[in-house]
Amino acid sequence: MSDPESLTGRLDEAARLAGARRDVPHALALLADVARAADALGVVSANEPLREISTHALRVFFVPSLQAQLEDARPMPPGASEGDRMHARKQHVEACVGAARLFFTTATRHGALPPAIAVMLRQQVQGPAALAPAERRHLKIQLLRIEKEVVRLLDAFRSAFRARAYERHAPASRPPAPDDAFYDLLVVPRGDDEDEDEDEDEGADAAASAPGTYEARPPRTLRDYLRMLLVLHAVRTAGILDGARQELAMLQHAPPPGRDAPAAEAHDAAWRLDTPWFAGAQGGPLLGEGGKPLRPFVITGRASDVGARREAQARVFRPSHRLPTMSIDEYLAEEERRGNVVRSGGPAQQAAATPREQRAERAELDGTRAAEDAAEEARQEALRWDAYTESHKRGAGNTMNRG
Repeated sequence: MSDPESLTGRLDEAARLAGARRDVPHALALLADVARAADALGVVSANEPLREISTHALRVFFVPSLQAQLEDARPMPPGASEGDRMHARKQHVEACVGAARLFFTTATRHGALPPAIAVMLRQQVQGPAALAPAERRHLKIQLLRIEKEVVRLLDAFRSAFRARAYERHAPASRPPAPDDAFYDLLVVPRGDDEDEDEDEDEGADAAASAPGTYEARPPRTLRDYLRMLLVLHAVRTAGILDGARQELAMLQHAPPPGRDAPAAEAHDAAWRLDTPWFAGAQGGPLLGEGGKPLRPFVITGRASDVGARREAQARVFRPSHRLPTMSIDEYLAEEERRGNVVRSGGPAQQAAATPREQRAERAELDGTRAAEDAAEEARQEALRWDAYTESHKRGAGNTMNRG
């Protein structure tokens, strides 16, 4: 285990198992062994700047992010009870959160992430984001675009790098590359992945990203590839950390297992309003297909609020207690029958004939009593108007324009 190449090989094996979602416990055991060996050998010192860390040693940064991925997707033990499954899931989520935090702590300590990426992920890493929904949505869109572009550049580089590294090998002897670049650490035969241009770290971030933005550029060396792979791990691990925190909060507030569900459901069913006992001879559902109530009912609260139902039951048949005896539609129909509903206005009223138009229509019916009454009404109206004009001289009421 003291050979660094053996350490890299075990890490590559764990990454391949994680990418295939195969033998997750074995992959986690391999990652734990690699982490212990790297710590014992001092592969990466706590105060060592990034430019002094070798390209091979950069692969150690991916151990906690791979652990977070595997813990998040770890299957439940088969045949376990509900309580054991919930306890196991809680342990897996806690381990996922711990591994994700370790990844970001290590990457931040050594400055392994571009400043723009570190600023964008700070809200998700430090805790529940205090961002407005619109800002969270904008941040998620930005990260998705960055992830898509980074994956495209990584896929192009690793395909060319593997083709160059295995050009002297027969195609049948070449190990298959992982489908997802997230799990491809580009471990190739010794001599093909030697450290290249390790002094590019100081200006790499300044050239690759302006303040507040991140511009992904095609990697030229294996070191560039691993540094860009760190960006992909950071973006995905931040999303896993955010989801794991939410799931952990739900698990902590979940009701304890072992609750007598059938008895509780039977107790709640006794208070259902559409049971045959409550419906009496009517039976049938409480609401129709359109949501219209088919019979009177009283709303007492949530389905689990048994106390409110008991209180409503206790008030039945006491003084001043009233139960509905008709639906809203029946009530409105009764009020309209009594004349308490006024229907006026609208297009119907505008299209209706005025009293004078109705009188003119009746006057056209020659030889009828209606025509005679209409003529008499018109004559009486003319007489009243003549009497009014004689008693009220023109302009007599106008006092505004007197000199």
